[in-house]
Amino acid sequence: MKGKEKMKVKGNTDVKKLAGAIAGFIREEGKAELQAIGAAAVNQAVKAVITARGYLISEGINVAIVPSFHVMTMEGQETTMIHMDVVTNREGIKKENDEDGNC
Repeated sequence: MKGKEKMKVKGNTDVKKLAGAIAGFIREEGKAELQAIGAAAVNQAVKAVITARGYLISEGINVAIVPSFHVMTMEGQETTMIHMDVVTNREGIKKENDEDGNC
């Protein structure tokens, strides 16, 4: 995985595969970038980040999402895309969570 590759998430994206990719980016580069358009895609992206956190928490790596809106034009129509930077936070791991990072 190299550079500033952004992962585009769709409503039917496989959560576990995306979570593995996110975890790989976090391990190698310290961050991952996701783009999603529509509620279903945003839902899949958030579930994948939660799953990736479960993979990484045992390694002492916690993650956080920094979301933003990006307006773009698709087929002549303005569309709002959700951009998510997934960043590390190695100090903020909450011990009350289960080993997989879930409450």
